[in-house]
Amino acid sequence: MRAFIIDDDKTVSDVTSGLLKSDGFECEVADFENDLIAQVRAGQFDVVLMDIMMPDVDGIELCRQIKDDPALK
Repeated sequence: MRAFIIDDDKTVSDVTSGLLKSDGFECEVADFENDLIAQVRAGQFDVVLMDIMMPDVDGIELCRQIKDDPALK
């Protein structure tokens, strides 16, 4: 399974990624320099884990964007 981790705190992303990898997940951590929705689209992930409180876009809004994107349904 592939997981995409979106968190503005690198330590949290690294710990989460390490835990999931130890359970057999293939993980990718968000690159905040690029469009997050484009990264979700390109990655074909089974699960997306994200922080709710982030500086540019909060996790709730990002969930709305993912849900509203026909390519991600």
